[in-house]
Amino acid sequence: MSIARRALPALAAFIACVPVTGCATLSWYGEAAIGQMRILAARRPVDEVLADPATAPETAANLARVDAILDFAARDLGLPVGDRYRTYVELDRDAVVWNVFAAPEFSLTPHRWCYPVVGCAVYRGFFDPDGARWEAASFAARGFDVHVGRVAAYSTLGWFDDPLLSTFVGYPDERLAELLFHELAHGKLFVPGDSAFNEAFATFVGREGTSAWLLATGRDPQPYLAAKQGALRRADFFRAWRGRLTALYAEALPDDQRRLLKGALFDAMRSCYAQRRRLSPALGGALPASFNNARLAAMGTYEDGTPAFAALFARTGRNWEAFYRAAREIADREADARADALRDLTLEHTTARQPDPPDALLCRRPAVAG
Repeated sequence: MSIARRALPALAAFIACVPVTGCATLSWYGEAAIGQMRILAARRPVDEVLADPATAPETAANLARVDAILDFAARDLGLPVGDRYRTYVELDRDAVVWNVFAAPEFSLTPHRWCYPVVGCAVYRGFFDPDGARWEAASFAARGFDVHVGRVAAYSTLGWFDDPLLSTFVGYPDERLAELLFHELAHGKLFVPGDSAFNEAFATFVGREGTSAWLLATGRDPQPYLAAKQGALRRADFFRAWRGRLTALYAEALPDDQRRLLKGALFDAMRSCYAQRRRLSPALGGALPASFNNARLAAMGTYEDGTPAFAALFARTGRNWEAFYRAAREIADREADARADALRDLTLEHTTARQPDPPDALLCRRPAVAG
């Protein structure tokens, strides 16, 4: 999602934190609780908004699409809809929260913020953009690479009935469906403290569910499927370059030399990406100048595990309930065993899919025998 579309269930975390002695980030919990309460207080039933003559025709048309998408989510995908997305909130901004990601200067392991109830996550969400900028600046001052991502939607994991928001309700049909399926998937299965599992699971469900929805509603799925393939190739590309950077960061080098080599690798990555994008525009937009470890780590959180869930979906005969049962069985394992299972599934999917070879992903000419 943008790469990041989610924040933590702020109010739940705040309530859980109150009795804890010495909560170091109490001001963040307070800001998060106030932001969440404002969202909840502003909710209006969708039926009421549609019946209001003051509602803009465009807003009414956007809201009228949602029921059919939610019905499909519950009936065909087995997602827990309930009373979620039956209300609407009009915001005066283009993001509901801003997520901060941070990674050390010479590491692709993201910083983790830990919370009561929901465990640790690789981002911290702010309803106030100034708070996000302050948090990012404080990490940058300590030498971290940082990234602040705008967030259009987030899940409260069933603590509250999440509303539709003006930040995303105007999305094109397939993008709106993907977002809703993604957020509902968090309510289906969530592992406290494992952002990579949670986001990859929801990303896979969002994309695969959207493909099924397009087919079921008689729409042409080909443009969306092409974009989905582009996302897979984009993930392959950045996974290969993260491998190059990880190898560099593991070398015993003076920081000044490692810093120069890091800059050169990022320049080479941008050049290679531009070259591959000319051949395959579906890869997506150009890389921003601020592309760094934090942004790469964030992308990995959302994308790296999706091939594992694709393999699991194939294993379970593309049956959603069987898939959810198998995913929950993996989710219930200890962290190391869970990671091993996803690694094995990823290898299974990669073998079947045969992605571009590393030399191509890194824009290197393969060695010529002779």
